Amino acid sequence: MADCTGETPVSIIQRTRRSRLSTLFVFFLDYMRSSATKMKSVRHRVPLEELLRKPVDKLQNYSLVLKDLVKYTPRDHGDFDLLLKTSQAVTDLLKSINQGPTDTEGKQPLKSEVVVQLTENGRKFRQLCLFEDVLLCVKQKGSGRQRKYECKWYLPLTELTFHPPPETEVPGPISLTSHQELESLSGKIGKLKYDIRQEQTDKRKGGKSSSKLDKMRKKLRELEASLRLNKAGLPLRLFDVEGRAYTLLFCQEPARYGWQDAIASTRETAKPVQLSPYDLDALIRRSRRSLRKSDSIRSVVIEADVEEEFLTGILHIQVHSAKGIIASRQGKPDLFCTLLVDCYGRFDRKAKTHVVKESLSPAWEQEFDIEVEGAQSVKIACCDRRNMLMEDICGRGQVELLKLGVKNGRRHTVDVKLMPRGSVKLSVTYSTGLQSLSRKLSVSDSGIFGIPIGVLCQRERTRVPLVVTFCCEEIERRGLDEVGIYRVSGVASDVMSLKQAFERDTAEGARLAAEIDIHAVSGLVKMFFRELPEPLFTNELYPRLVDGIALGEPEAKKRIMASLVHALPPINLETTLYLFRHLRRVASEERVNKMSLNNLSTVFGPNLLRPAMGSSDYAAIAAMSHVGILLYLIQLPEELLASPPTPTRLHAQFQTIEEET
Repeated sequence: MADCTGETPVSIIQRTRRSRLSTLFVFFLDYMRSSATKMKSVRHRVPLEELLRKPVDKLQNYSLVLKDLVKYTPRDHGDFDLLLKTSQAVTDLLKSINQGPTDTEGKQPLKSEVVVQLTENGRKFRQLCLFEDVLLCVKQKGSGRQRKYECKWYLPLTELTFHPPPETEVPGPISLTSHQELESLSGKIGKLKYDIRQEQTDKRKGGKSSSKLDKMRKKLRELEASLRLNKAGLPLRLFDVEGRAYTLLFCQEPARYGWQDAIASTRETAKPVQLSPYDLDALIRRSRRSLRKSDSIRSVVIEADVEEEFLTGILHIQVHSAKGIIASRQGKPDLFCTLLVDCYGRFDRKAKTHVVKESLSPAWEQEFDIEVEGAQSVKIACCDRRNMLMEDICGRGQVELLKLGVKNGRRHTVDVKLMPRGSVKLSVTYSTGLQSLSRKLSVSDSGIFGIPIGVLCQRERTRVPLVVTFCCEEIERRGLDEVGIYRVSGVASDVMSLKQAFERDTAEGARLAAEIDIHAVSGLVKMFFRELPEPLFTNELYPRLVDGIALGEPEAKKRIMASLVHALPPINLETTLYLFRHLRRVASEERVNKMSLNNLSTVFGPNLLRPAMGSSDYAAIAAMSHVGILLYLIQLPEELLASPPTPTRLHAQFQTIEEET
């Protein structure tokens, strides 16, 4: 191996040993003359600083290559001694010009993760590595075999602080992405994942080209990266001794606290360090494996041509008990358990147990019926409620539903291990979407649930079922500020008790609804519509709604979809308009309850629109269209829904649908 002057590393070292500084300076001049001669044929000019750094960079590369050669050359090989001596000589030379390796050589990062950094040019993905003495921020360039890492900045831990030094300007507030924009991105991601699954199925059947699938996957990765980039809003600010600020953004509080605690604890034993370009390059090379493992920007969709399986239906989860929990404070904690279920990779809180006070081994024995779509995993968090405003997470765990084998419909009981310590015992049963929405007629003529809505209102002499009005009024009275109302499932036993009370006597049900957990009340509303023998929007009208939502001309689409609503039977129409007003009222408190019209449409879409099993092929063809249809209908102007069209006009608009589709 020779450099641009024809000299080998060994000859350079031998010359340098005889006359260290003078020879090194001559070497610099020779190298610059050689480089200048070469640059005559090149259009651009290289800065002098970069030109001066090239010989040292070459020696640094020689050093790294020689170390690898020494590492992988057998000791009995004839060149081993020469390689060892040359490697040591290069290291000594680098140390003599104050560019040698420090004690960071060979160290692996203690913590490594992809984070979002707020820069002057906006939000950027960065990979953060924490070592014993330094915090390193790295930018990734390229992908696959062309992947490279470039150091953006580093902070010695002894010079790092979480508070700005005196007389330093404090960074201003962070601009956050609106909740509506994040919900829109999440909706696009869920729809695109569903389209990818459909395309994979079509490809398997017809052997189509994968170019369209590749484009869809690329678009999915872009959307997921954009969601993660914009969702991060919890800042962690770092300062150096000169007052320079570095702002990192996180999506979740535990992640932010995790980094702050890790940096603070490591800083206590850190030593002062000065890193040369050689040291930084060595740190990055040693950290490649950790950097690749922490690179989670890529999409969670399967890259191979194998269809990814998801669960859509009802999850029956019983939370039994927990053991081995470590308390986050002195004394015995007040523990409860939360369940988060994913929807095509995005997790939302779906259920919460009651609080068991002063116990490290709580027994909840509570069951939840959770509606899922595009689910694969359930996350469990065991929390300690300090007061009404503060909760500490004592342990986290996760269950992979498909690996557990829930698709066979049997009851599975599992002990979920929590980190850092402890376990939670769960029982999980799964019912498919068709099973959960079989919409069977009730065998009892005097009941409320499973009865045709027209028959029920005729018996009650009302225009809207009493169970719906009582429950909706109760939710508006004390549930509008409840986070996740309608999304979070109530305890199954509470929902069943409320259902039985309404079945016995409407007045008794109304009294119990005023006292029971509000999530049980919202769960009963969903159950009522889910158990109707025919959906609220009727089997006959559903195909027309699917066709109508696909129309392109906005004004015609608006009028036609409103006309279709007015084509419902009178009781169905009155109940629909009442429910729309209620859902708009809930969404008006979105800032508090985090339930937008998009979220509510996702919850209610299957219950209100999906046809009974076997009634229409649209149930399979447009499995996700019910969410889009319901969202569009709720957002229609009230005056448009309040004025029914004439029969002639309605017939003409139905004809327009058939012609355009």
